[in-house]
Amino acid sequence: GAFVRDPGEKLFVSRTEAGFIICADYSNFLINLYIQLLLSDMGMTMTHAAAFEAKDGRITLLAGAGGIGKTAVLGYAVAELGLRHLGDDIVIADETGICHAFPRQFVLKSYHKKIYSEVFKKKRLPKWNAYNLKRFIIENAPFVGFMKKFLKQRGIYYRVASILRPQQFLASVSPDELFGDGTMAERGKIGRVIYLDRCFQPEFSSLSIQPDILVNRLFSVIHYEWKDFMTHLLTLGSLNVIDLPKYLKSNLSVFSSVIARAEITQINIPEDASPVRLIEYLEKEGVL
Repeated sequence: GAFVRDPGEKLFVSRTEAGFIICADYSNFLINLYIQLLLSDMGMTMTHAAAFEAKDGRITLLAGAGGIGKTAVLGYAVAELGLRHLGDDIVIADETGICHAFPRQFVLKSYHKKIYSEVFKKKRLPKWNAYNLKRFIIENAPFVGFMKKFLKQRGIYYRVASILRPQQFLASVSPDELFGDGTMAERGKIGRVIYLDRCFQPEFSSLSIQPDILVNRLFSVIHYEWKDFMTHLLTLGSLNVIDLPKYLKSNLSVFSSVIARAEITQINIPEDASPVRLIEYLEKEGVL
């Protein structure tokens, strides 16, 4: 109940009254997971959603899985409609129904190329980054421990690791670089939560969604984003460094509280629909 020590990963984590002490020789842990644990104690949770301030001042959350079109919609809302944003991928919601900005670099992936073609061109970004190939090499390379030790002795381990480390994104850019200064809001009351989902259907459709189903989906999606680190979260609970049931209940409670205060809708998107078609549909429905 005091710490996690993983000699193989050279990672040490200890819980204190003030937070966490993390010691590592490399960034082989997810810092957002620890921020989330601290937020949970404050009645808050990260949410996998894009968020913008609508014309009436209320905050709209566009939630859904990665690649669903959140960043494309947000880019249009800010650049073309002059609306302020709070984040394109992760924002923070609290139990009073307030959305807080989570300022960080925008993560550009291959599917963003059509929307942010100028940024891709300016930064000379490739179309892909060999994520699956790198992951296969690292997971199946022989003598991994020996090679790690050998490279550290030569003083080139971190240089090699930065090249081979699998990452699903191509680059990260600041919000100002995409939209300009003064386009980010700090916080606001959540007035609407829209869950975006891809479906095998020919046309867009909006439908009601049960609150408990939306809570389940919001909770599941944010943790799915951290799927590679779920074993680590369970380790923290099994060693009693964190109270895992309390953490889970707190997250569910925050999501339930947010949804109880907001209009909620699910929008089904045709499997082959482009981001432009999604934007057009959202404008027609009065979301933008």
